[in-house]
Amino acid sequence: MWRNAGLRDRDLSSLSPENIWRWIRVFRESVRVLGNIENDDYRPLRKQRYVACGSRWSSGGLVTYADGSKRVVSYSCSETACTRCYDADKARTAHRYLNKILALSDSQQIDRFWSFVVTLPEEVEAMIPYGSTTRKKFMNELCKWVRKLFGLRAKDGLFCYANIHPVGDSDLMRDRFHVHIGLLPFAVRRLKEQIEFIQCDVEGLIDTETALSKLEQLLWRVFPLTQRGKAQFKAQYIPLREKSTVPRLAHRLKYDLRGFEKDVELAPLFFDESSRMVVLKSGEEGYGIYTVDQIADRWRWIRSQRDLRPYGLLKQWNQYADILGIEFEEDPEPEIEEEQPIIIKRVYGRQWNPKKRQVRWTNEKRAYWKQGGTEIKDFKWGRKGSEGFWKPRANAPSTGAHET
Repeated sequence: MWRNAGLRDRDLSSLSPENIWRWIRVFRESVRVLGNIENDDYRPLRKQRYVACGSRWSSGGLVTYADGSKRVVSYSCSETACTRCYDADKARTAHRYLNKILALSDSQQIDRFWSFVVTLPEEVEAMIPYGSTTRKKFMNELCKWVRKLFGLRAKDGLFCYANIHPVGDSDLMRDRFHVHIGLLPFAVRRLKEQIEFIQCDVEGLIDTETALSKLEQLLWRVFPLTQRGKAQFKAQYIPLREKSTVPRLAHRLKYDLRGFEKDVELAPLFFDESSRMVVLKSGEEGYGIYTVDQIADRWRWIRSQRDLRPYGLLKQWNQYADILGIEFEEDPEPEIEEEQPIIIKRVYGRQWNPKKRQVRWTNEKRAYWKQGGTEIKDFKWGRKGSEGFWKPRANAPSTGAHET
């Protein structure tokens, strides 16, 4: 690593809470230029909002509601190219999925949520770019393979999602396509004038060796492979009848659907601002040296290749929710009496944790008054209200046939 003449004699900065903001500022500016985020007639403050959204100091508001309660909110730019806004959008999708999973599992007494990870052979990775017919065919075949694992027919509407991750956790700059799949073993089957809901969970655990063998047959059908690829398949389930496992399910969904903000912003080990060079971990033991612009372009590529697809009951949720005894309850934000401007400070980076005796990432937000700079304490983050939520009705119908 240190044979690079441009870095050998430089004072490289590790990403401590003080130094990380230098890296984030330079990285986000490169992303802004690459994404052409500029002010225009319709958005005269677009650039300023983007810059402030990811900085150490940003804008927010202290919201006072008509009932006297108060909340602190942090403003965002809502740009797709913004790592934080992009990741927050995917986290909202994960929260919506969590709400539907819990509502359906309570309504139909479903015991388990299944999580699969399918890692593709390296030979396949260049064959499934976003928008290609090959990717569409592969995803359709993959969904059929999942249905067969639970004894379903090809057209049964299994409650399922599949999300392609184009990179792995250990090497940001290496293509490593893999698919995260989450599902409830519950499906809808249409039979002429009737629809039938099916509980289709397997007994015990899934036979991963048999499943992997079927997966490799699928790959040979879809791709012109020159050798039997080393596909990988992992399966685990999360019990749903225990409330203590809800945080585990929420974490699984957020991980499966994530927008890769932390993967990109936290990837550098060292950063030299003058040369705009970054040291990244590469594989298990190696390291790589890249420019800031290379990583910004990589971030754009990751966004372009990520691909979330809902299937079956999840995709047709509004069509079947009422039949399944699930209703939507609105949760609007209460009337706002006043919204005062404040300043948000972020503490972000690697810090030594004396209790754990290891280096941990810290990510904290603190609120201060815009005038005077006094810290605001004893408050809750986020506005009241939500997008609304799904919940089971009393006496919800069970599985079986229903007239349409």
